[in-house]
Formats: sequence, C-alpha cells, structure tokens
Amino acid sequence: MIIRRVLRFVVAASVTCLTLGLILGLTSQWIFAALNDPQSTTQASVHNSTQLVSDHVLKTQPGAKWYRTDHYLIHAKLPKKRVLPIGKHLDQMFEIYEARFQGLIGEEQGPMQVYLFDREHQYINFLAKHGVKANNSGGMFVYRENLKCLAVWIGDKPRREIFAVLQHEGFHQFVWNYIGKDLPVWMNEGLAQYFEDAVITGKKMNTGLTDVNRAKLVKRMIRERDYLSFPDIMNLDHDQWSNILGDDAERASKLYAQAWSMVYFLIHSNDGKYAAGVNSYLTKLNNGEDPGWAFKRIFGFDLRRMERDWTRFAFAMENDPVNEAVERMRYLSVALKHFKEQNIKVPRDMNKVRNLMQRYSIEVTWTVDGEAETITSDDSRLYSFNRRGRDTDFVLLESSRNDMPLRILAQGLSPEPTLIWRENNSGQLIADIEYR
Repeated sequence: MIIRRVLRFVVAASVTCLTLGLILGLTSQWIFAALNDPQSTTQASVHNSTQLVSDHVLKTQPGAKWYRTDHYLIHAKLPKKRVLPIGKHLDQMFEIYEARFQGLIGEEQGPMQVYLFDREHQYINFLAKHGVKANNSGGMFVYRENLKCLAVWIGDKPRREIFAVLQHEGFHQFVWNYIGKDLPVWMNEGLAQYFEDAVITGKKMNTGLTDVNRAKLVKRMIRERDYLSFPDIMNLDHDQWSNILGDDAERASKLYAQAWSMVYFLIHSNDGKYAAGVNSYLTKLNNGEDPGWAFKRIFGFDLRRMERDWTRFAFAMENDPVNEAVERMRYLSVALKHFKEQNIKVPRDMNKVRNLMQRYSIEVTWTVDGEAETITSDDSRLYSFNRRGRDTDFVLLESSRNDMPLRILAQGLSPEPTLIWRENNSGQLIADIEYR
C-alpha cells in the first residue's frame, strides 16, 4: 500500500509539480511491505564491517555480489560505496532491536538476507519470479519456501526515506525470525510504523516521533467516527488485512494509521501506563499463548473503555516538533531549489528569505489521503519551528558546494534535523534530512 504526498509548487504564473512517495505498507499472509518507553533512546554497539565476501554471480540478479555485515547477507548489483551506509544502518538497527527486545530472543540464527535493487522494475521483476506482486511498494519482507528475504529498491531516493523503509521492513523480518510468527497483524504493522518513524543517531534510536500527516489522519477518523472498533481491528487476520489493501486504498491507509496510533497509545499514554505491557504481550506470544487472551490478561478485558481512552489520547496529540520542523524544511527546500536554478541569490536570514518568497508569491500545496493544504509565503509557520514551546527561526547554512542551495537547520531539537542536498545518480539535486 502506498500513500502519495503531492506537493504543488507555484511561483507567480509558472507551476511545477513534485510528487513524493512514502511507503507505509503492503501485506499478505507471508509478505510484509513498506511501514518501549516514551521518547526513549536505545543504545547498541555499532560496527562498520560491511565486507564483500563473494564475487559470485547470482542467478536471481545477474552481476550481483554478496556483502556480509555483522547480521545480514546483502545481495546487490550496486557500487560498494552505495551498499556500505545501508549495511551499517542495518547492523545498527538490528542491534537496537536486539537490545530493546532483550529476553524475547535466543541465539542469533545466522545472517538474514537482504536484496537491494537500483531500479523499481528490477525489484518488481525479481519478486514476480517468486510469485510476489510488488507493484506500488518500496520494499517488503518476504517469507516463502523459495524466498526468505527483505527486498528494497533504492533508486534516487533520499537516504532518510530508504532508512525508514529498512526500519519498517527490517522490523517485520526481525520479528519473524526472533520473536514469533503469531504477532497479530495490527500490532505487527503498528510497531513497524512506530520504528519506521524513529531516527537512529550514532548508537541510539530516538523513538516517540510521529508522522505529522498520519496523526492528522487519525484525528480526522476519530472526528468522523470512521475507524474500526478495537475488537474488530484486533481480530483481523492476515488474509482479511490483505483483502482490504487490495480492494480499498483509502481504507487501507486508515487501517495502517489506526494500527500505528493504537501502538503509540499503548507505549506513550498516561506516562507509559501500558508500555511495560507491550513487551509482556510479546513474551506471551513468544511462549505460544493465544493473542486475544494474552492481550486481555495484560491490558484488561474492557476493550471498549480502552478504545475510548485511545480516542481521547489520539485526538489530543500535539504535533511532534521534530517532524513538524522537517515538514516545513521540505516546503522551504522547494523554493530554495527553485531560486538556485534561477540564479537568484538567497540571503542567510529567514526574514529576508520570507521577503524573497513573498516577492515571488510562492505557495506550496500538499495532498495526503485526499486532503489538500496550502502554505503561502505569507504564512509565518513556514519560517520557524517549535522549540520548547517557543517559535524559533530556522538557521540557514552554506552547503559544501557553491552549486547547491542553502542547508536548513532546526537548531536545538533532539534529534536535531538538518536539510541537506545530495546529487543523485542522474546528476539531479535532491533534498535529504540528516540528524544528530
């Protein structure tokens, strides 16, 4: 299942359209496709040991090589410099999951397999040969008799987007191999999105971050009473979930959003009241207990009351300052790129940038789940972010190259995001987000 976020960029009378794809998930019985304490960080040791271990030409991906990391075997027909950061991120992710779910897993079973593809058609064709339909997905975890792997196509995507898909699908792969195969689909997908939104900085995974648009969708669902009851969503099996994905894209989007919101509620509501229960629940599933019975034993039998508590919690959620800042950075980046392409000098002062954008009457419209919202250059929200409850101007920084637009820093947030610029394989400039 794919959600497309459409950004429409207007400069005076000229119009440029930019479409960004954000993969949240696609699942069937044996396929999961891309998405414990509040605001926590989990630490793990990190190694950068991605090594080329064989020049063996794979029958399934001609010309590909194998790269061995501490915990993965990566199959890729890509330059080593493109594989190395992905291998490092995978190992960081694995060791963080291992630390977070300590006590649930036994000895490591050997390296898990990852297939990396440069282009979407390569990814789709490879999985189609194994009977897996991969259209409109950015990555998926597959567990079939003839194929057991995490498959991802990376193309010219920003690195942050690639990492989010790896964290989502990598969680599915980790759960299947180390925690158990009976995790209810709502919990599996909810946790996968929860970790998809997390940011790894060094040895830490910063969790508790929220996707601004997903949270907004949940509020709309609650306002319109357009969500599944807790018993109904908890009783959905993989086939029923898959049928919804295949038949109704809008309903699928809402299904994923609700699953994420329910998991977020369990981890973060009432100062972490239910957070310890999440690991206890996974432990009981790992021991073979029935999912429905185990949930009621840990969280209580009154699901209707819990559902009411969830609606109040989700509807009152405030925007996450980090991801809210990132959203605004992305909108600003469209204008900065336009100015660079038009050889218009941009001052390193947000007030002057605002005046420049107003002079050119710039506006950016984005559409998610059929809901459109427009920010114009007159909107003061565009130029600042929320730091400790106060509006704070973004900081503009020079890029490492003169032919690239300015970088944007949200100084003082944790993790601290910076919008940077990269040149993709086609020589085009793309905006990306780095954290520290």
